[in-house]
Amino acid sequence: MTFTRPQRRAFDTIGTMQAVPREVTLATGSRQQLTVGDRSLDVELSPFAGNHLARRDKPLLAELEILFSCLVRKQINFRDLTDDDEAIFISDKLSIIVRPVLFELCAKDEGESHPPIVDFPVVDVSRLIPHHLTIDFVDGEWTGSFSFS
Repeated sequence: MTFTRPQRRAFDTIGTMQAVPREVTLATGSRQQLTVGDRSLDVELSPFAGNHLARRDKPLLAELEILFSCLVRKQINFRDLTDDDEAIFISDKLSIIVRPVLFELCAKDEGESHPPIVDFPVVDVSRLIPHHLTIDFVDGEWTGSFSFS
């Protein structure tokens, strides 16, 4: 099975964001420093993550979700990359996308443990590219974290 890279570049509206060429391959258990726009991104893969990533048919998408609301939360959601995703290619097997979101409401007594979220429009998404991204594969699940210096 062959995956076709989307024709659009990541963050076309920003103009300074550059996708990494697809032929870049991350070594198993590697640490690689990339430049995304004007930001430096340090990507670290555990040996388990590198092995599982190398065996995938489709690129994995790491959606870096940053929640701005009554609190700030950072989490990574992993899924298969689709042709509709405007992602930044880290390698031929890994892409990222930054997704700023908000809670629809900020009421503590709503009774929902996970209130609905909506996309948060940000003028310059490049400012939300983290400095460090760590990805692992533990107990059959993708896991990761990201941070800003």
